[in-house]
Amino acid sequence: MAASTDYVIVAREQALTAPFSQLTAELSKRLKATDGRRDEKKRRTERPESGPVNGK
Repeated sequence: MAASTDYVIVAREQALTAPFSQLTAELSKRLKATDGRRDEKKRRTERPESGPVNGK
């Protein structure tokens, strides 16, 4: 999990009766996937400024 980052967790009704170990495993998996996407964004280069749209 990243410092200075807020996370919002939304769950389905089935989460109320799911085993805690299953919930924590799924949450861990999803957070790791989110961290990977954030790292990809950091590696991207800046988008060059675009010129006029449609020659206008």
